[in-house]
Amino acid sequence: MVAAGVVVVYDWVLTLGQEIELIWRQRWSLMTVLYLVIRYIGIPYSVTSVLLGIPLVSATDAG
Repeated sequence: MVAAGVVVVYDWVLTLGQEIELIWRQRWSLMTVLYLVIRYIGIPYSVTSVLLGIPLVSATDAG
């Protein structure tokens, strides 16, 4: 799960320059808004699912 989260963030970092050039600097349309909604809902969802999927060790498990 952690690897999947890293891949999502890595992909975002690699494509950020293209995204700024092609999305943020153009006139906004419905497709621009849909792209940004899908793009920026996916990243927090991925990070949240990774963090919730990591098992936590409690004091009762150490015994």
